[in-house]
Amino acid sequence: CRRSAWTSSVAVDSSIAEVLYPLIYGGTAVAFERSDLVSMSAFIGVCSSKEVSGIGCATALWSAWMRLASSLSDPIPEKMMHVDIGGSAADPKHISTWLRLAGPDRCLFNRYGPTETTVTVTAHRVEPDSVQSGELPIGRPERGTEIRILDSDGRRVPPGQEGELWVGGGQVALGYLGMS
Repeated sequence: CRRSAWTSSVAVDSSIAEVLYPLIYGGTAVAFERSDLVSMSAFIGVCSSKEVSGIGCATALWSAWMRLASSLSDPIPEKMMHVDIGGSAADPKHISTWLRLAGPDRCLFNRYGPTETTVTVTAHRVEPDSVQSGELPIGRPERGTEIRILDSDGRRVPPGQEGELWVGGGQVALGYLGMS
């Protein structure tokens, strides 16, 4: 994204993506004032006036946006072309709202990253058939990430079977602070 919104506190791991990703790729991290975040209407207005082209945000923030979106004359700023959500499951009703309002040229990605990793490890581009099962998929492994679904004995489970998610790659933490 050329102009990516920076909405998270530096204490939150997602701020790494919000600040570094646009800078690494030659874009701009657009900072917001506290007053820009007092309401969802104010936030959308500031995204429009600052020509934000992308945002990564908590699913809860995006859901609040989608609840309000249908009542706005300009629900998705003209320059906003890419949105990443993550942190909790998205309501299929909000997915439908996004798809109806955004059109085919804007991208919505559902990203997943457990606490033991740095930011995200999977991504799913939301398409009209993404919620056929009633839940939005967490997606496929990101570059440099290996994902396995294993049973309680550490063996891979067949497709469609439940298991535990195991993540491998450079973004996996080596341990927890203060624990050996």
